[in-house]
Amino acid sequence: MQRIDFVQRNSAPWAARLLLIAGGLSLAGALWLQHRWDAVRASQEERLLAQAQAAEASRKAVQAAQRPTPDQLRMRNVAPLLRQPWLPILRVIEHATEPPVYLLSLFIDPAAGTVRVEGEAGSFDQVLAYARTLDDDSVLGPARLGSHESITDAAGRTLVRFSITTPWRTR
Repeated sequence: MQRIDFVQRNSAPWAARLLLIAGGLSLAGALWLQHRWDAVRASQEERLLAQAQAAEASRKAVQAAQRPTPDQLRMRNVAPLLRQPWLPILRVIEHATEPPVYLLSLFIDPAAGTVRVEGEAGSFDQVLAYARTLDDDSVLGPARLGSHESITDAAGRTLVRFSITTPWRTR
């Protein structure tokens, strides 16, 4: 018996199958390359971003180092005052101030370079002697009597309240 087949099988030619396989492989290769290039591009962008962030951080650090803080500005203003010869001035005033002269207040103005001493003494002659004592040292002088007045204290004694201003000589 013979077999009759009414459905004709359409077999694709070998060339078409080969082209289909080659096209599929080309498409797969193109997708793989695109994925690989995307990964390389992403890593380069991350590296560039990290470099930019590092550069920005170093720029900010340099700016922060260049821009002093308010505390640093205050210290810059105070530092020259701390370098002044405080101890010699205080020693001169301490040695000059002996009874019957009593020191009430001491104002040292390093910016103006002046020292103002306010005190009380038993007489005007003692005030003048005190001014001369301040005048004798190389750190202070010449001393100038700014004001004086006679007062009576609670015990009934007459005292002279005075104010002496003298320039402060830095060596």
